[in-house]
Amino acid sequence: MQAAKSAPRKALIVLGMHRSGTSVLSALLVRAGFDAPRDLMPATLDNPQGYWESRRIAKINNRLLAAAHTHWNDDSQISEQWLTSQERDSDVRAIQDVVDKEFGPSERLLIKDPRLCRLLPLWVKALSADDIAIQCILILRHPNAVASSLAARASNKEFAPAAICSYSRAILLWLRYTLDAEMRSRDSERTIIVYDHLLSDWKSCLEPLFEGHWLESFNEDTESEMSNIIQPGYRHHAYNSSQGIHPKEVDQLLDDVMQWLAKPGHDNYHRLDFLRSRLDYFTEHYKDLRVNYDNLCSDDCWSDQILKELARDSIYYHSPKATKHTAVFISASPRSKGHIYRVENIALALRYSGWATIIHRIDDEDIETSLAKASIAVVFRATANDQFNAIRSSCDTLEIPLIYDIDDLLFDPEVTSSGQIAYLDNLPEAERQKWILDSLKYKDALKRCDASILTTEPLRQRASLVSKICYMIPNISSPRVEQISSTTLLSPRLSDSDGIQRLVFASGTESHHRDFKIVAEGIALTFQQNPSCSLVVIGHLDISLYPSLAPFANRIIRVPVIPFYDLPIELSKYDINLCPLEPANDFCACKSAVRCLVPSLVNTPSIASTTPSLRDIIIHGKTGLLVEEDSPEAWASAISSLLADRQKRLAMAKACCIDVRARYGHSSWIERISMVFQNLSCLSRRSSNAYQSSPTASILY
Repeated sequence: MQAAKSAPRKALIVLGMHRSGTSVLSALLVRAGFDAPRDLMPATLDNPQGYWESRRIAKINNRLLAAAHTHWNDDSQISEQWLTSQERDSDVRAIQDVVDKEFGPSERLLIKDPRLCRLLPLWVKALSADDIAIQCILILRHPNAVASSLAARASNKEFAPAAICSYSRAILLWLRYTLDAEMRSRDSERTIIVYDHLLSDWKSCLEPLFEGHWLESFNEDTESEMSNIIQPGYRHHAYNSSQGIHPKEVDQLLDDVMQWLAKPGHDNYHRLDFLRSRLDYFTEHYKDLRVNYDNLCSDDCWSDQILKELARDSIYYHSPKATKHTAVFISASPRSKGHIYRVENIALALRYSGWATIIHRIDDEDIETSLAKASIAVVFRATANDQFNAIRSSCDTLEIPLIYDIDDLLFDPEVTSSGQIAYLDNLPEAERQKWILDSLKYKDALKRCDASILTTEPLRQRASLVSKICYMIPNISSPRVEQISSTTLLSPRLSDSDGIQRLVFASGTESHHRDFKIVAEGIALTFQQNPSCSLVVIGHLDISLYPSLAPFANRIIRVPVIPFYDLPIELSKYDINLCPLEPANDFCACKSAVRCLVPSLVNTPSIASTTPSLRDIIIHGKTGLLVEEDSPEAWASAISSLLADRQKRLAMAKACCIDVRARYGHSSWIERISMVFQNLSCLSRRSSNAYQSSPTASILY
C-alpha cells in the first residue's frame, strides 16, 4: 500500500515597514499555530511583547542589504538586476541554511523581518527550492504613525541608533518598504491587512487565512489568548487624518496610497507602479546630496523636496485611456524662446513616449492636412483671428480637441492696460493699444479652446477663470541643452584663472529694464565693498538707465544676445546668476523660472526675487538665495555673502544642478507629459462643454 503523501510545508512571510505592526501580527500567528524561529530577538522597551523575528534572519538580511550597497534605513532602490544576478545563487543557499537552522523540520514556518520587504525575491526563491509553500501577509500602518514611532526612539539612548527624526525621510522609507513589498509579492498568494483594523477586529483580518486553509479553527482558550495579545499599548502614535503633519497635498497622497494598497486591482497597481518609479527616480537623482544627513537630523531638505515632488505628481497616478496618438502643434510665435520650451520640448517628450508629432507655424498652408491625422491639436500663443478660427473649425469638424498653450499673462486685458508689462513702456501709443486689443483676442482664443496648458500655478489660476480645464506643465529643459550643459561642467570658470568673480544678468528680450532696476543699486553697493567682482550683461539692457552704476562702467561687460543653444556655454563662464523680478506685479508673478533653469544646469546658482516660480525653483540657502526684501541693501548682502564664501557657493552650484535636473529635466517629464496629453486627447468639443460647470482640473505640477 502506497504511503500517504505528506502535506507540503508552509511558510507565512510577514511583510511590513518597521513599526507597522509586524510584531503583534506575528504574535497572533504564533498563537494560531505557526512556529516562530528558534533564535528570537529578546523583548525590549521598544517592543515589550517581543519582536518574533530571528537574529540570524536579521543578520543575513543586513548582510544582503550591505552587498546591495544599501542598509535598513536607506530608501534607495535595489535593482532587479542585482536581485536576479547569478551571484545571488550563493545567497539563496545561505538563506536555505538559515531557514534550516531556525526551523528544522517544522511544517508551519513564521518568517518575519521588515527587511524582507526589500529582499523578498531571494527568500521566495530559497523557500520554493525547498518545496515550501508561501503565503505573504502585508500589514499596512499609516506612514504618519510610523514616522511618529520612529522619531520617538530618539528619546531613548538605547534605541536612538534605530530612530529616524526627519518625518519626510521616514515617509520615504515607508514608501520604499511598502511599495517594494507590494510589488514583489503581487504574484504570490497574499493577504493585505491594515494595522488599525487588526487591532479593532483581528478575527476578520485573519479570515482570508482560514479560507485558504493556512489557519485552522481554534478553541476558546486559543481565541482568548489571541484577543489578550491586542493591548492598548499597541495604539501608541495613532494617526488622526484631521491632523496632518505635512503640506495638504502630501497628506492627501499618503491617504491615497493607503487606499490603493488596501484595494489591489489593475488601476491601483498602475498608480502604485508609477509612484514607485518616481521614488526610484528621485532617490537616485538626489543621492549625492543626501549623504550627510544622519538618522537623528530632524531637518532633511532633500527628503522634503522628494516627498513634495511625489505629491505634486498626484494627478498622474490615474491611468488614462490608451489610444493611438498624433499631436499637432501650431505655433503663433515660432521665433520665440517660448516656442522652444512650449512646442519643441513638449513635442520631443511626446515623441520619446511613442507619440507622433507634427509642428506647424500658424500661417502654414497644410495645417488642415495634418489635423486630419491628429488625435489632439495644440495652439501656442494664438489670438482669435482668421487663422485661429479656421483651426477651431477644422477641429470641430474632425471632432478632435483643441488645446491652448500660453506662457505669459497676455490674456488679461486689465493687466495689459495697467502698465505691468515692462515691454510696453517705450512703445508708441498705437502699438500699446494694439497690445491691449490683442489681449482680448488671446482671452477669446483661450476661452474657445477645449482645455489649456499653462507654465506656472499663478498663470493656471488666472486661466481657470476663462478655461475650465487647465493643466500645468512647466518649462523644462531638453536633451540637447542638458548635453551641452554637461559638457560645459568640465571647463573652468573665468574666475578660476583671474580671481575676478562675475555676476551675470541675462536679458533675452527688451523687457527687463524694470526688473534690473531692482538690483542695480545693490550691485553698486556690492562693487563698493568688493573690488574683485564684475557684472556681465547679456542681451538687451541699456546700462545708462542706472546712474548708480556709472562709476563702475569699467567693471561691466556687455555681451550681445546669445543664440539659445549657445547660452549654456556662455553662462557656465560666470559665478552667480541674478534674477530680479518686479514685486507686486501680476505679470511677473505668473512668469516661469526659465532665467534660473539654464544657469542651474551649468552649476551657476541664482540670487532671485521671491515670485512663486522662483520660490519653487530655489531652495533658499541650499540651491541659491531668495531676496525677501527688494532693497539695495538686501541684494548687496545676498550677493556679498556668496562672493565671500566660495565653499558655500560651490555647494549651492552642485545642489542647484542636481535639483533642477531632477525636477525640470527632460527625462523626468516624458511620462507625465504623455499622460497629460492622453487625458486631453480623450476630450472632444462636445465632452469638454460638459466640463464648463465642473471644478477646474487638478494641478499637474
